[in-house]
Amino acid sequence: MTEEIINLREAQDQDVPFITNSWLKSYRHGGAMTKHVPNDIYYAQHHSVLERILPRGVVVVACDSSDPDHILGWMHCELLDEAFVLHYVYVKNSVRGHRIMRSMMERVLSSEDDRPRFHTHSTDAWRKLDMHKMGWVYNPYLLFGEVKRGK
Repeated sequence: MTEEIINLREAQDQDVPFITNSWLKSYRHGGAMTKHVPNDIYYAQHHSVLERILPRGVVVVACDSSDPDHILGWMHCELLDEAFVLHYVYVKNSVRGHRIMRSMMERVLSSEDDRPRFHTHSTDAWRKLDMHKMGWVYNPYLLFGEVKRGK
């Protein structure tokens, strides 16, 4: 798969059910803090978290350029003055390894951007990428509010 057949766009209202469903299911199976949470608690509580944070940020969707409704992946983030906060990235298993995540990240974050970079959901897949070596800091508390300025 090449970048020419991938289109990046902002999420639309009809994308939200897919985004929510894929986020909940993938984080349930690979999330660092979800392993010992019972299903009924996880799905109810984390769905509430998503309802609060989705409107706060931007969702970039990667889709098939010949079919904009065929979602290959998506990324939810907040671009704050003080920091870049990546809440979650999802790429379908069948298209992983084709630079989709990189394309979405480049869409919203330039390499010259020197803001601190945080991520709020730690997953098995994210840890395998060794993103902490590129300056990413895991801070799940940013789910509950904005970055607080230090003194």
